[in-house]
Amino acid sequence: MLCSSRSSESGKKFNCPRPDCRSAPGLVLTHHNRTLRRRIETHLLSDIIHDDTGGRYGRDRSADVEAEYVIVNPALEGMVGIQEAKRWQEAAQELLARATFSALDVMDAFGQLATAVGNKLSPLPGKDVKVGAQERQVVPSAVLFHLAFMGQAVMKDLELLRGLPPSSTALEAALRLSDHKPESDGPVSAREIERFFTADSDPSQEAAVMEARQAPGLVVEGPPGTGKSQTIVNMVADAIGMGKSLLVVCQKQAALEVVRKRLEKERLGNRFMMITDVNRDRGAIIGSVREQVERLHSQPRGGAPAWKRDREQLAARIETLEADLDRQQTALHAVDPKTGLTYRTLLGELLAIEAAQPKPIDLPSIRPLLTDLHPADVVTLEENCGPLARFWLPAKFEGSALSVLKLFNPDRGTADTLVESLRTFAEIDARREEVDAVTSDSLDVADAERLRTWMAGAGNLRSIGDALCSNLGRWLPLFRSPEGDGSRGTNMLAGLIQVEAGLSALNASHHQPGISEKLISIRSDELRKLGALAKAVLSPVRGLGYINPMRWIRKRNLRKLMTAMELVPDDEGVQAFDNAIDLEMGLRPLRLKLADYLMALFNRAPDSKLPPAPLAALAGNLHSIVTRVHGFVPLIDECPQKAELDQAAMTGAMKDLDTFFDRADRSLQRHDVRATSSQALEQLKPYLDELWIGLRRSAIHGGRSNGIAISLILEAAPTLASFQEFRLRSVRLGEAERTIFRTLRAKEIELLRLPATDLDACVRGTIAREARIAWKAAMETSNPEVLFDGDASDVKVKSLAEADRQIRNCNRELLINGIDPGRVRPTRDWEQITRLPAAEILEHLLARGSRTVNIDPAAFSENDGLERRLRSLHSHALLYRRDTGIDGLYMAFPFLLMRDSRPNAKPRIAPVLLWPARVLPEVGNRGHVTLG
Repeated sequence: MLCSSRSSESGKKFNCPRPDCRSAPGLVLTHHNRTLRRRIETHLLSDIIHDDTGGRYGRDRSADVEAEYVIVNPALEGMVGIQEAKRWQEAAQELLARATFSALDVMDAFGQLATAVGNKLSPLPGKDVKVGAQERQVVPSAVLFHLAFMGQAVMKDLELLRGLPPSSTALEAALRLSDHKPESDGPVSAREIERFFTADSDPSQEAAVMEARQAPGLVVEGPPGTGKSQTIVNMVADAIGMGKSLLVVCQKQAALEVVRKRLEKERLGNRFMMITDVNRDRGAIIGSVREQVERLHSQPRGGAPAWKRDREQLAARIETLEADLDRQQTALHAVDPKTGLTYRTLLGELLAIEAAQPKPIDLPSIRPLLTDLHPADVVTLEENCGPLARFWLPAKFEGSALSVLKLFNPDRGTADTLVESLRTFAEIDARREEVDAVTSDSLDVADAERLRTWMAGAGNLRSIGDALCSNLGRWLPLFRSPEGDGSRGTNMLAGLIQVEAGLSALNASHHQPGISEKLISIRSDELRKLGALAKAVLSPVRGLGYINPMRWIRKRNLRKLMTAMELVPDDEGVQAFDNAIDLEMGLRPLRLKLADYLMALFNRAPDSKLPPAPLAALAGNLHSIVTRVHGFVPLIDECPQKAELDQAAMTGAMKDLDTFFDRADRSLQRHDVRATSSQALEQLKPYLDELWIGLRRSAIHGGRSNGIAISLILEAAPTLASFQEFRLRSVRLGEAERTIFRTLRAKEIELLRLPATDLDACVRGTIAREARIAWKAAMETSNPEVLFDGDASDVKVKSLAEADRQIRNCNRELLINGIDPGRVRPTRDWEQITRLPAAEILEHLLARGSRTVNIDPAAFSENDGLERRLRSLHSHALLYRRDTGIDGLYMAFPFLLMRDSRPNAKPRIAPVLLWPARVLPEVGNRGHVTLG
């Protein structure tokens, strides 16, 4: 319903708490005299239409609000007294506090204070009514009349307004009485099928329509042309679709006309009523309602309209498209917890970086390094790497041979000294490599100086000669084989001395060449017997010895033996034989011992026929040889390369011994050149790190080349100053920065094309770009919704716009044709609502509903003056409202009839409750009057 209201006198806008009652004027009643009756036009409801139903009619209402508009007649105090009037006031308050009540309930409520005269609507008693003294009656009569006394009513209005707090009401929101915003769960959302927009709207307008569904209220403001009227149209459509009633009020009629025209443009003209004059428009509105009800019930039932199916499909399609686009939009604007950036912001930053000059270069290898970093960390990398780029690029830092240098200030003198020392070392070490090549078979010497000293004292061994050298392998072990308290060799030396002394002590003259050789083969025991026999024969004879037969027997046996040995057995021969036996007996053990020594030394025995002198000389010679060999043993044992020397000596070949000494000489030569290289290397220690020095030293002692390592440094020497400059400046760089520089080295050609002044910006941009590309990939992996095709999105947007246009058409069809006839009462019920019996009209007015009821035209045909009186009453009320801004129309029900105890007192009658009412006669259409 659309309505506007103004004071007929001043034309000023005013607000009224209820649309059906502009004010509640007070009432002062006196006795029923003619003057009063002329001033107050009374019209009985029973005069309007006969009571032919007597039915009960009740309606829910807000008792504690509407009760304030129903007035207890103040004149009761003058009729019944103040105390009793309070009892009537309490009974009225108890009645009006109920949720529902009827005319019968009203009579019952006051029937406790006075006698109820019936319970059906009846005419007001005349002046000739009979009432007993002190009798009080409650009469169920209802009268329409106009009051011109407003003071008390104004006070009641003010008290009512003062007692109604505006908190949690639309008035509070409209007047902005509080800064407190009501708690909300967020924007009101609804499925597309539950939205009923018909007019074009933007998201903010649609949000306003959805929020308008919630209490306590919503203020939408904006300059002209911002779509407020269009939003109101959608609010009206939304209320119709939700099955709710909506009241649109405005101070200006022109604004309501704008809304009306927009609603009619949306084909919703049959879904609203515009009221500009409550009297003039009443008949047309009721007729329009009747026509809509009749048309609605005349439509065929059942079936599924095409627009309904289309609307359901379009709603599903819109929700799907919106969900897709919302997911994309949400994904674009979702804040990544790792970087604090949205995908959209990230793309913007990437575009800005790509557009910058100089342009960044592609360096995807560093993306894994940057993926997990925060933007602040990336900025730190940019700040650390960018300013150093102009030092880093010419330094060729990554993989540079100069990385083995110590950290030092690369001034010109220091750089020249380093290069000169390197070249000197290179020359010396090249000579060392040549010597190493020609001395490849040299001994592996651990202590060269010790070997050098030994070699100086080993001349005798080196010049030993082939003869002696050939037996060294057999003789040296003699001195290394323990025997007794010494070795076999030392015992042999002592034995040879004893043999030589023993042989020299023998009487060499006893050696008989023909005899001594034959005695050698005789066993020692037999030889001792022969010697004893010879001595017995040669012993001097005395006395009887000459005749002793034993002497002759011995002599004969001796002669036989000598004869057998082919020796001359004469006395001289026997003497010589005896001497030879004595010599042999002394010589034999010495000869055997000498033979043992000779066998050990030369693996052969001496000639057994040699006399003692030659054997003594042989023993002396052997002693000299063994003594010389014994002197070689400690010399060999003291050799630093004893194993190699032993091996050469044991072969018994002089060439092997010579080879050993040659290898030893070459070892000393190698040692000398290596020592020289090491000394040259020591000159580089102030400039090169310990690892490089150690590797070069190891190469020197290992016979490996240092040429490549030296040449690499010499080749990189031109970058020495830049290298050390960058090294000094980058000493605090972390591994991440160094990794970035190492990776950038692959782009050296591209970087060299840039001016040195642009390197800083290029490196910064490259790091920033690759970090954002890495973050972009991570966001796309975790949220694939950001990966969308722009063309596909455009198609979806266009499809959504078309579906939105179509569903608004379907919404119009729903609001126009989508009313369920089953929810609308049949036509006959509407007839009863618009044309009610007097009792039901009374019940309707008592219920204080906003709906009006039509008076049956038949009532006017039965009483010619009734319609005239009602129109006159309405005219007086209009004039009064024009002059004062107050509606003075009331219905009085019930009435109190009483007579006091004074003699000749007449009955007095007065209304108990005054109910605000409206009389709305249709202008130019007689017989059409509406009550409300």
